[in-house]
Amino acid sequence: MEKEYDVIVAGAGPGGALTALALQKEGVNIALVDKARFPRDKVCGDALSGKVVSILRNIDRGLADKLSVFPEKIGSWGVRFVAPNTQSLDIPFKSEYSTGEDAPGYISKRIDFDNFLVEEVKKHNHIDFLEEWEIGSVETDNTGVRVGSKQNGSTLHAKLLIADCGAHSTIA
Repeated sequence: MEKEYDVIVAGAGPGGALTALALQKEGVNIALVDKARFPRDKVCGDALSGKVVSILRNIDRGLADKLSVFPEKIGSWGVRFVAPNTQSLDIPFKSEYSTGEDAPGYISKRIDFDNFLVEEVKKHNHIDFLEEWEIGSVETDNTGVRVGSKQNGSTLHAKLLIADCGAHSTIA
């Protein structure tokens, strides 16, 4: 049986999860699919700059507030790049919401931050979160896009597919 959605978001990392959270606020019916089971780890991206915190706040102020008390993070005020000759360049994080005393950004392992976002996704009625659902096929027609699961042959249909599933994705 095929399930119908307004939007399918492929990839439940920070970009995909935040896309789903932003769209659900507008009443959009979303399928968020990911080939992994959460929590899962990723190799990169442990730094959350002040821009990330601002984006969270713009999507949902409560989400940014929850992150500020999330125990699986430490504060970060910037990044330092060091060349082989030991010369360095400091790039401070800035946030319009930081008081100077509070860190404008954070460091959090991807396994923790991504799961934090997925747990928020699971709280919303307009988002169906499908774990271990790897896209095996993509077909488009005049009604939208149909994606099929590699694992179980089920299909989803939507008006729009947003691919946020990395360089090795079937969609890419």
